[in-house]
Amino acid sequence: MHPVIADGLAAELDRLATAVRHGWAWPSPAAGFACWLARRHSMPAFFTPPGAADLAADSSRLGEAPVLASHGYLLPGGDGADHGTAQAWSAAAARLRDRDPLPGDRTSFFFRPTELLGAALGAAAVARHDPAPLHWLREVLRDGRPRLSTDTWSVALNTMAAAALGDTAGTGRIGSLAESTAADLAVLWLLATDAPDAAARAGFSTSADELESRLLYRITTASTRGTDTAEACVTYAAASSAVRTGLARTSYGHPAALATITGVLRRFPSIARELGKRHNQRPSLVEINDEYDVQDVLRGVLAGLFDDVRDEETTPSHAGLRSRMDLLLKHEQIVIETKMTRDNLGQRKVAEELAIDKELYRSHQDCRTLVCFVYDPGRRLDNPTALETDLTNLAGPMPTLVIVAPLA
Repeated sequence: MHPVIADGLAAELDRLATAVRHGWAWPSPAAGFACWLARRHSMPAFFTPPGAADLAADSSRLGEAPVLASHGYLLPGGDGADHGTAQAWSAAAARLRDRDPLPGDRTSFFFRPTELLGAALGAAAVARHDPAPLHWLREVLRDGRPRLSTDTWSVALNTMAAAALGDTAGTGRIGSLAESTAADLAVLWLLATDAPDAAARAGFSTSADELESRLLYRITTASTRGTDTAEACVTYAAASSAVRTGLARTSYGHPAALATITGVLRRFPSIARELGKRHNQRPSLVEINDEYDVQDVLRGVLAGLFDDVRDEETTPSHAGLRSRMDLLLKHEQIVIETKMTRDNLGQRKVAEELAIDKELYRSHQDCRTLVCFVYDPGRRLDNPTALETDLTNLAGPMPTLVIVAPLA
C-alpha cells in the first residue's frame, strides 16, 4: 500500500486532534490560541471552550501575562468587546506595564510568540475603549525588535502580532521553505491567510494555496509527533483547510481528494455500524447485504464531501467487454469500484475481477485514478494486506489504489 495515501493524512489528522485534545488546558496562551483558531477558521473544537464561570475565576489572575494573553485571544475585534470586559482587560494590562517587558534573561511574554500574539490581539480589541495597551505594546515591540527570535514559528506569529498592533516595521524575515516542518508550513499558511500584507513585509510571497500543497505532502510523508498544543492546532487548521478547499484544484487537489477518500473507506465499517445504531430501537438506517448497498452508502457520504459524484456510467469497450463504473468523482477524475466479499467471492476471485476492471477503466476519459474498495465484513479474505500491496500501483499508466476494510 502506498504510504502517502494509506497511512498519511487521515492518521496524522487524528494524531493532531488527539494532541490538541490532550494538551489543551485553560487558562494558557496555547488554549487561547486554539479557541481563536477554532472561531476564525471553522476548526472543530477538540476541547470545551472556557465558560463564564471559568473566565470569572480568572479575574484575580488576569494581571499574569499568560492569563492576560489567553483572554486576549477571546476578545472579539472592533466594537465587539463589551465595555466591562474591555475595561477589566485594560486594567490588567496596565498592571503588567509596571514590569520590565524586556528582561535580560528573556523570561517575559515578549519572547514567547503565542503569548505576544494574544496580548497584541487583546490590545487591538480594546483599543476603542482604551488605546493605552496598544500604544505600550508598540513601544515594547520597537525597543525589543532586535532581540526577537528568528525561527520560522517565532517570526510568523510575531509578524501577526505586529500587524495587529499596526506596526509595519516587521519582526524578521522568512527564510527558505526547504527544511520547514509541518508546523512551520502551517503557521506560514496562517500568516499568508490572515495577514498577507504583513507576510509580504517579512519577505514572504508564497501563496496560501502553495503552502497547503506543501503541507499536505509533508504531513502524509512525515509524522507530526512531538508538536505542542499550539503547533498541533494550527497544523490541523491548515490541513483541514487544504482538504476543504483543495479537492477541486487540478494541481494538488487530486492527492488531497485521494487522501480524503482513503479516510472514508478505512472508516467504512464504522460508518455502517453507526448508521445501524438508532434511538429507541428504531430500524437500522442501512442494511448492507451486497455491493449495491455499499455503493449507495458511499455515494451518500462522498456527496457531502465532493461536488459531483456520479454512478453507473458505462466504460468504453475493451476486448469486447463493457462495464458500468460504480462511482465517478467527475471533477477529480477518480473512479471508485466497490466489491463486497461473499461465499463465492474470495481473495483469488476479487483479484481477478479487479485486474479486469483496471483494463476496462484504462481507456475511460474521466478515470485518472482507480480506487478499488473491497468491503470484507465477514473477513473472507485470506490475506487482505497482500491484496492491497500486490494490486496497488500509483506509478503506472493506470494509477490504482486498493483498500480493504476492515483490514485486520
